[in-house]
Amino acid sequence: MKKSKTFPKIFPRGAFSLIELAIVGLIISVLMAGIMGSGALKKRAVLANARTITNSSPVGSIGDLILWYETTSEKSFSADETVDGSTISTWYDINPNIETVRNNATQTTAGNRPTYKTNKINGLPAISFTRANSNYLSFDGSGIVNNNYTIFVVEQRTSNSANNYFLGGSESTTSNTNLFLGYRDNATLTSAMTNNGLNVTYSGYKAPNPLVHSYTFNFFTKTYNINGALQNTSSTGSSYDIKQPLASYAGSSIGRQLSLNYYQGDIGEIIIFKKIITAEEIKLVEKYLGKKWGIAISQ
Repeated sequence: MKKSKTFPKIFPRGAFSLIELAIVGLIISVLMAGIMGSGALKKRAVLANARTITNSSPVGSIGDLILWYETTSEKSFSADETVDGSTISTWYDINPNIETVRNNATQTTAGNRPTYKTNKINGLPAISFTRANSNYLSFDGSGIVNNNYTIFVVEQRTSNSANNYFLGGSESTTSNTNLFLGYRDNATLTSAMTNNGLNVTYSGYKAPNPLVHSYTFNFFTKTYNINGALQNTSSTGSSYDIKQPLASYAGSSIGRQLSLNYYQGDIGEIIIFKKIITAEEIKLVEKYLGKKWGIAISQ
């Protein structure tokens, strides 16, 4: 009978040798690097795709664009503020039709600055506003005073609090001043000025629930769309004239209204035109925002 061949053992029987442990450690390191690297690559790919969609959007080709804030462009923030958890001092206006003075949104007080988050709205970065920290950014809203306007906002609230407004101003007593947009309460959205508003009944709070808000005013009618679907339109109010334009917009802010009501949530994009753009253009912008932010838009 032939004896079976035997082979020399590479490692001694018993506990792992130092060489074996080193090999296992190296394999684990390689696997972990691959997993982490693939996640980082995916994030970069998602961001690059959003930038491509932004650059090819119809927004810049529509006239009378007065500001455009969004969170994916390399031009939107200082490089050192695009680190997850960094506070935002300036949200830069990327309006391509302005070469000199841009309508940047700013906050000079460090304690009131909102926070940059890299993965907030369907995998894309957004600015997070916290009510407890009184976060807000100031901008110049005078361009829509005594004007038609069209406004788009992409946001998701993170609270069911009342008076949760993502845009607002500081005046409160004079009628038709201080345009404010957001949540009156858990189930009511509004596009309003002092003593003059258009309300929308909306489903109660759930998170995350990003929305595309679209507002128009044309000296006759106000309209309000959510995710491309008309929610309310009116040319009359119960005790006010809804055809009145915005008379002034002192203290115009992102994330604050009346220096009292602070927004709790995340904002990804704000676009404002000082005219009512056509119905076709509204649909084009809504479609762009839906595609970019992963939000289903009614067509």
